[in-house]
Amino acid sequence: MPIQRASLADLCRFHTVPKQLHAYELTKSKKFVLYGGAAGGGKSRWLRWSLILILLRFFQEYQARKVNVALFCEDYPTLRDRQIVKMTGEFPRGLGELKEYRDLGLAFRLRDKWGGGAILLRNLDEPSKYDSAEFAAAAIDELAKNTVEVFDEIRKRIRWPDLPEDVNMPFLGATNPGGIGHQWVKQYWVTGELPRWLAKYKDQFAFVQAKATDNPHNPASYFEWLNSLPPMMRRQYAEGDWDLFQGQYFQEWRRELHVVKPYTIPAYWTRFVGSDWGEASPWAILWFAVSPEGQVVAYRELYARKEDGYQMNVRAMMELFLKLSGGERYKHKLLDPSCWDSSRGVSIADQCHEAGVTWEKADRARISGWQRVRKYLAWERDESGTLIRPPQLEVFETCTNLIRTLPAQVYDKTNVEDLDSDGEDHACDALRYGLMSLPGRSIVPLEEMDPDYRDAIVRAEHDEREERQARDSGEQFDY
Repeated sequence: MPIQRASLADLCRFHTVPKQLHAYELTKSKKFVLYGGAAGGGKSRWLRWSLILILLRFFQEYQARKVNVALFCEDYPTLRDRQIVKMTGEFPRGLGELKEYRDLGLAFRLRDKWGGGAILLRNLDEPSKYDSAEFAAAAIDELAKNTVEVFDEIRKRIRWPDLPEDVNMPFLGATNPGGIGHQWVKQYWVTGELPRWLAKYKDQFAFVQAKATDNPHNPASYFEWLNSLPPMMRRQYAEGDWDLFQGQYFQEWRRELHVVKPYTIPAYWTRFVGSDWGEASPWAILWFAVSPEGQVVAYRELYARKEDGYQMNVRAMMELFLKLSGGERYKHKLLDPSCWDSSRGVSIADQCHEAGVTWEKADRARISGWQRVRKYLAWERDESGTLIRPPQLEVFETCTNLIRTLPAQVYDKTNVEDLDSDGEDHACDALRYGLMSLPGRSIVPLEEMDPDYRDAIVRAEHDEREERQARDSGEQFDY
């Protein structure tokens, strides 16, 4: 019996929310699809109806019967409130039945005439209990409330022998920003920074950003209500801002204000370097320049890790540093003071010197250092939203690890003035060392000045010289 497409479309309503329809279409070709990113986009509804359509597609196109897919929430009360209650009201009895099955557990099973497939409803209190399970597709509601280990536990269960090998069996996620899994979800789907073991699947990750304004089924006042939330919650739930989350240390960070496309830095700008050494951890080096107005730009980074193929011995790293520097001159080069420790042999600083690079000790003060970073990140808008004070720090978009890790820093659990040093803070430490050096302002040489300013300065210097000569000779100087 052919499936009644029109009536099914009326039930799932994807045709009335274009982004939901687009996200569902992606499940046909992409292995990992994330939908949402703000409140009110219809994320939970999209998950349950996408799984229904996937089951029907498997039946209609591949004659696959009794296929199981799974829908997960972090615990049973959440599963009940977000999904079970809603299914009871939305799924017609002619489509299937929601109940506790002897062979399936709690599930919504389609009628036999629709293939008899089932959405298994499960919680994630202990994901390893699903080790022996198989799902032709799996979905997690509010994915960012889970660790990456939960994601890996569930995605490894996605397989179904009765489907052809070339059939796409997807993982679906829906979430708002925030939660314990915020950073890894952001990296996998929003910024596309995958670990090496997933790198070959980069083109299989798809993210569809949705906001309350994209969903016509929300009350007209809903988005206005979201905008009445406090600033952090508003950015998180109304705007779907992935650079902000609860517990974030540098809440001043705004990608649109701090990240810039690379530009040619004038040769006369003062340049300097900050570095955080690591052997097992990354060796992070940042190159900086400061403008005549005192604005600092981080224009180059080296983020060396063993797992990325770098030789982490000091000589190899210094050879790479010199190669990247290309003969540039620096006011100072600052290195983590722990590198002068010689208790276990020749210090890292001495090894650097032997390799041709001499460093100075950085100021290691943490609290005042992070305050300095905040000062350079700070900005201000007026009541109309116009930027009236831009940040003093710019970051070239090529400094990907600083951009990735700076907004990810969280507060220390025992010291609310410090950030958690157990996190990936190496590029942040290099930034702190650089900014604590008080770089000052670059002096514009005469030949680089506007002719009017140049002439005025020359005249002023001439007058000052004449005044000084007259004073030295005892003559009176008339003003």
